[in-house]
Amino acid sequence: MRQLDDAHPDADRDRDLRTDVNTRFLSSFSGLLDDISASGLETEPYRKKVDSIEASRKISGMCHVIYDRLLSAARQQDIAEIERILKCFLEVPDNLDKTRIIGWYLDGYSIPLHELYFDACDESFVSTYGVHFDGENNSPEEYAGARASLDQSIRRMKLIDPELYGEFNTLITDVMAIHSPTMNAATSICALGIIRVSQLRPGQNWTRYLENLVHEAAHHHLNYVWFSDPIILNEDSGTYSSPLRREKRPLSGIYHAMFVLARTMHMIRALQNHSSFNPETDSIASAYNNAGNSHSFEKKFEDCWTVLKDHARLTKLGENLMASSRELAFEG
Repeated sequence: MRQLDDAHPDADRDRDLRTDVNTRFLSSFSGLLDDISASGLETEPYRKKVDSIEASRKISGMCHVIYDRLLSAARQQDIAEIERILKCFLEVPDNLDKTRIIGWYLDGYSIPLHELYFDACDESFVSTYGVHFDGENNSPEEYAGARASLDQSIRRMKLIDPELYGEFNTLITDVMAIHSPTMNAATSICALGIIRVSQLRPGQNWTRYLENLVHEAAHHHLNYVWFSDPIILNEDSGTYSSPLRREKRPLSGIYHAMFVLARTMHMIRALQNHSSFNPETDSIASAYNNAGNSHSFEKKFEDCWTVLKDHARLTKLGENLMASSRELAFEG
């Protein structure tokens, strides 16, 4: 496998990463079906479904949602819910090739699958933040506008940085437009492969989505790396101030913020250096300002760097990737 400690986008490396993680995920899914079968439920059609999924290709993020919901229902020994979720599983595409833009409850998946996505994200939000997921349904008009701007941002990503686009298309199955009063964009590990974004707000254009997608794809890449090798050895050491959040975050959250800031800075340079750049229409004002932090991307990166330098015990991979992230953030 290509070097995991290089922060630069590399689509070939991420295809290798994806195959490795997919193989282990499908093995875990088969093991979960074994446990369900032991309770007396028929699982053969669902085993065939798992067997039909190719680990070397992109697996729908909804497969991860199904697994998450099945695991939750199995822990509660809710037989009726297990049967309902398994039937929904048959509706999920085996593999996807290109990243899709979809509207929450509007297209892409059936209504029951969208409901399972909500349930998985809501449980994750309550567990992580102590609040409920605040996603709301789109109007078709809102979705049409979001879809056009998302399409523009993806096309520009492909134009200005083909390798970054290649990594994005390797890891992301769906960009899901939703309505949210508090969120610009987010990723949930229980729905790996799906990025959700809210509608544009007054004064925002496609460049907000470009930042959103690069930011969230960077989270995905780092999650895949983390699945392969440990990065932080003292994750239980407490929580620390983050330049991107109002609430304090564990060291993994600070490391994620450091990495996605480096990728964002890399993307902005690529955009500004490209012949298509128009400073009047293509400027990026950060949408990630949950902390009310008006500092530059560079200052926010340095804040993350300082926290990690002072408090994190990193593996060799973690140290090298952190150094490479700094090179990526400030190169050129």
